[in-house]
Amino acid sequence: MEALKIIVSGLIDGLTGFLPVSSSGHLLMLKNVFGFGEGDSIIFDLFLKLATIVVIVFAFRRDILKLIKLESGIYRRLALMILAATVSTGIVGLGCRSFAVYASGTVVFPGIFMIVTGVMLFVTDGIKRGEVKISDAGLFEAVVIGGIQGLSALPGLSRCGMVITVCLLFGFDRKLTWKFSFLCAVPSLVGAIVLDIIDLVRLGAADVANTGWYILASALAVVTGYIGLVLLNQILKRRRFRILSVYCLALGGFMLASMIVL
Repeated sequence: MEALKIIVSGLIDGLTGFLPVSSSGHLLMLKNVFGFGEGDSIIFDLFLKLATIVVIVFAFRRDILKLIKLESGIYRRLALMILAATVSTGIVGLGCRSFAVYASGTVVFPGIFMIVTGVMLFVTDGIKRGEVKISDAGLFEAVVIGGIQGLSALPGLSRCGMVITVCLLFGFDRKLTWKFSFLCAVPSLVGAIVLDIIDLVRLGAADVANTGWYILASALAVVTGYIGLVLLNQILKRRRFRILSVYCLALGGFMLASMIVL
């Protein structure tokens, strides 16, 4: 049963991690409402973050190589924007970390934040198509977007959903929104992994025996994550976020209602 929980959690985290419906909200619903979850495992969280990085690096490998080489003025500007976003993500994320740990042990906060995600997705469809390209984007926008990304430490708030919404509100065109939304996630994920490693050294881990299952579930998360990324690209092209908005609103309402029923 423990192995089944780990594998199901990996599959769900991969798919919902790249769709704007909050992977943390889904996993906490399974755990806190249905009692079907892998528990609080730093090791598993670490492997799932690695899986997310693998998907992003594979999907955006050409852009990442150009960023590393600072191939042109456009990519030098994009690198500065990612750096600015990373700093503000770290500041906001660290500030939210203690509350995020507390909120993860409840049903009410993930439910509320899932509803917030649904509202943001509903707004997204009504935003006019932007024309701001990489060459026109500024560091102020990157700092704000990074801060919004930092808030995704709170369970139930979708990182990609919030970042995409804010990018569109700033008038970014689809190409810039698509690239920046995921490229700026990599440094913050690496930082989160470093914090996980520090926690492992400081607190230790009682679930080392499950490492093999964690690796398998993370490999499956790579597969479902890439599927989710492809689906999101189509959703962004066609601006069909309202179906996901209704889904998040319903799921958040269900989580809040479960407090009364269960």
